[in-house]
Amino acid sequence: MITRKLLRKLMDGAGLNPNSLAKATGGRTKQPQIFRFLSNTSMEPKRSTLLPVAEYFGISVEAFFDEELAEQLLADLKSSRDRASTVRHDQAETNLNNTPPAQGGAVIGQTHSTTFRIPSIQWADLLSTDLVGLFQTQMADDSMAPELPKGSTVAFMAGIEPRAQDFVLVKDGDDNLYVREMRQGRPGRRWQAYALNTAYLPLDSENDSLEVLAVFHGRLERRSTK
Repeated sequence: MITRKLLRKLMDGAGLNPNSLAKATGGRTKQPQIFRFLSNTSMEPKRSTLLPVAEYFGISVEAFFDEELAEQLLADLKSSRDRASTVRHDQAETNLNNTPPAQGGAVIGQTHSTTFRIPSIQWADLLSTDLVGLFQTQMADDSMAPELPKGSTVAFMAGIEPRAQDFVLVKDGDDNLYVREMRQGRPGRRWQAYALNTAYLPLDSENDSLEVLAVFHGRLERRSTK
């Protein structure tokens, strides 16, 4: 399955095996659990089992259960490798090997010479940017606290169909942006968007003219790339 291929690619890129990855998660995910998932020798694991692995790589745990998301991430990784390869070739030709790497972006995989990064978009620029594929931004308020407090770095995937209980990035008829939990009313029709923080009022897809721009893909943690 492509979801297992994604984990293998992430591990290969970071130079990890099941044992070292288990240690990297602080033991929250065990080596046998990782091995069984990779070898498809057990039933589908719980999301809580692979959550520490997803957090380590800075991706959504759903990528290990949703083949569409996994395929998109694999494409992003390949694109990042291709760009990095081009950069390394150009640097060798111009003797710029000591140039510091570009800053910004969240690490989602790493080798000794290559870092894969998710494009970053400022909250204020989301409406003026053509949202394609995977990107990251920062929460502008505490509407989804405590899970996603103001200022936390979050990843979204544009171009996929949201499902009930997904966190979604939406805009209303006045071009205001929100992150909310989608709660389905009648299938495929009217739905509501709720904040986790009850201080924020719910929104309605019809009354507020909501449009889903992207689906939440995970909270990212900044890590050193040394």
